[in-house]
Amino acid sequence: MSLTPTFLAFLQVIHTEGSKRVMNDCDQVGRWRRFVHAQYLNCLTFDLFEVYRDHVRTIELFVYLDDVMNKTSCIDCFSAEIKSQLSGAVVVVHNADTYPDINQEGINLQPGSLTEIKVKTIKHTQKTPPYGRCSPDTPITIKLYGTETYAYSEHACRMSTIQSQINDLCGCNAIEYPYLNGSLPFCLALNSFVHVGECEESNEIDSNSHSYEQSSAEASQWNWTESETLSKSTNFTISRCLAELETVKNHVACKSEVTTHFQGDVVPSCTLPCAFFSYETDRSTSTWPTKAWQLSWLGTKAGQKILNRPDLAEYRRARELLNSPDGEATAQEILTRSDVLERNLLAIMIIRPNFNLHNVEEKEVLSLTSLLSQSGGLFSIWIGLNMMSVIEVLELLVHLFNTCKTIQTSTSVDDDGEQHTDIQSGSVAKCDLTEPDGMLDHVDNTLEMQPGNGHPRSSNGPCPQINEPVCLMRMPSYKS
Repeated sequence: MSLTPTFLAFLQVIHTEGSKRVMNDCDQVGRWRRFVHAQYLNCLTFDLFEVYRDHVRTIELFVYLDDVMNKTSCIDCFSAEIKSQLSGAVVVVHNADTYPDINQEGINLQPGSLTEIKVKTIKHTQKTPPYGRCSPDTPITIKLYGTETYAYSEHACRMSTIQSQINDLCGCNAIEYPYLNGSLPFCLALNSFVHVGECEESNEIDSNSHSYEQSSAEASQWNWTESETLSKSTNFTISRCLAELETVKNHVACKSEVTTHFQGDVVPSCTLPCAFFSYETDRSTSTWPTKAWQLSWLGTKAGQKILNRPDLAEYRRARELLNSPDGEATAQEILTRSDVLERNLLAIMIIRPNFNLHNVEEKEVLSLTSLLSQSGGLFSIWIGLNMMSVIEVLELLVHLFNTCKTIQTSTSVDDDGEQHTDIQSGSVAKCDLTEPDGMLDHVDNTLEMQPGNGHPRSSNGPCPQINEPVCLMRMPSYKS
């Protein structure tokens, strides 16, 4: 867990072991580590000792913020960054011993409140290339802030790599990243502009300034007058300020050039560990402590640690009035007009409802087993479709064969009837009309069709013209 207020007085930690509530000082159950953030400046990380991590489910932390009272200017606020103008604290729940990512995971806490944070633990299992980008060879620890050892994380590796590049190429530390070499200055360090009387717009020189003392020493050596000494001191101060501005400009340009190579903080050399934990949080906030409980809380072990602060003098007086006769009304009036505790005191409860792990495992989109299974299914479908197609083709061939055979039979029948049609159209045909014995011959024996005029003629004379299809029949005639 990491906290990022301006100043903290850590009071106590209460943790539960089963149904038993155990109250300890913070240093008895964990350790604090300081680090620097570009927006919140001084920050601290609290890591529980490993012996408490596997069974502690609730942590109650009381924090007193040393908020500056009755100030009209905020020296730590930035007009372009609204988060630097907050009152209260920012808390991050992260994996033990790792460097926190405050920008992405920070939770704002309001002073004068009790914030309850419920935590769900998620275990991530990543795949190695070519399916994922985790590496089983990631280092166990990483050093930040000189000699401070943190557990390895991809975020800490990115921050460290970018800062290392800025150190090597620019010769300064970027405040946006954890510094590695404390001997290097910050890239935006303007030490001369911090001291009043050095690089002021009016160019007024303080007689106690370093530049004035140096000019006075030179004046005594060269017998300069006081006006000449002030002139030399002014010129020296302006030259030093301009040189410092030029240095800062070069540092900023160099840092910008380095960071452009890491767009989105992506560093190819920093890989994910193949297994790591993250935490989802669900929080609720309520006002704490109430006016009726403030004097009682100041009498507890935690309250006694801050009761003697100068800004709590009114609360001490109210507690004394409670012990005197008829002093309760006056104590109530003091509490009504005092808001020091509301502006500085906050409580944090971190609750892990159970020790369940929610596993999020990275899997291949198409593994070898899945590929073979899907290929087998597609191959089976393809074979089935091909067999259906073969059957359909065979059925088509049989149908075509039967159709052709039917057409051929119909053509043969039509050829047999063409002779009768030709008789009507004028082709020559001879009909044997010889009568059998015992029949009377009433017609000529032979009819002949002449193609020239289409009139049938017999061998003995002309035949009547036939305009319609006729059927020639020989009627028997019996002699009496």
